[in-house]
Amino acid sequence: MGILSCVYRLEHSYGYGVQSPSVYYYIKNVLNEHSPYYAYDELLQPSSSFPSYLVNQFRLYFRLANYHQPHVWLDLYPEDDSVRKFVQSGCRHTSYFSIDQMDSLSQVDVARMLNGDAGLYENLLLKFTPHSVLIVNHIRNDSQMLSFWNDIVADTRTGVTLDMYSMGIVFFDNRPKQNYILYLR
Repeated sequence: MGILSCVYRLEHSYGYGVQSPSVYYYIKNVLNEHSPYYAYDELLQPSSSFPSYLVNQFRLYFRLANYHQPHVWLDLYPEDDSVRKFVQSGCRHTSYFSIDQMDSLSQVDVARMLNGDAGLYENLLLKFTPHSVLIVNHIRNDSQMLSFWNDIVADTRTGVTLDMYSMGIVFFDNRPKQNYILYLR
């Protein structure tokens, strides 16, 4: 992340400038929560060789699962079993599915994408409800991903979007459309 981008985002790191009380709460108590949750140490024990950025990402998935309590979490490009472990530790009743199981699902509560596949995004929209959440990783890896992210932000079917530089979160509820630019500590 460039220094100017970091400085610009810093003013948004604590939820400053966020007018929506529910989005402010989400930023403060889900995205920027740094309390030592009960499962963090246990989940990192078998393989503590994760790079710090992955550890932070996995902990975020844990907190997202804990907050949203999704019945169905769809991981469109699972790298390994680590994300599933963190998600299901955050919410024990979550059923975790991979991309090859997508067609069998009628509804998706949380989905995680790692690439800018517009066709896949359109298919996901058919399975989303107003309570669904989309996580898009690597939104600034290249110009194609940034364009894909900007298309999602502009999409009239999306509501609040949270741009965290390397990752974005999209809500589909009826809150007024707004894109918040954040810096996660």
